[in-house]
Amino acid sequence: MAPIQKMYQDGDVAIIHGVGYENSPRSHFRSMDIWHTCEPDTLGKEGWLARVIRDIDPHKENVITAVSMGPHFSRLGGPGIPVATVENIDS
Repeated sequence: MAPIQKMYQDGDVAIIHGVGYENSPRSHFRSMDIWHTCEPDTLGKEGWLARVIRDIDPHKENVITAVSMGPHFSRLGGPGIPVATVENIDS
């Protein structure tokens, strides 16, 4: 927690205890699917962020509507949703 202490003191970060959902499957991988797709009862094929991107730019008029930072693109995206992925911002 020490690395985020200054951000916390400056009011730039918050910690929310007890965030979750009912009837957790107690599986890390299934839980990640639920968080990324907002589909607790089915195995979603598209992430909630993909739905937001589609609503923001339904005609795909923008070359880049979303950017994923990091080495892996999670299930937040979906088929036909243009998302640029940047693994390392320094290179």
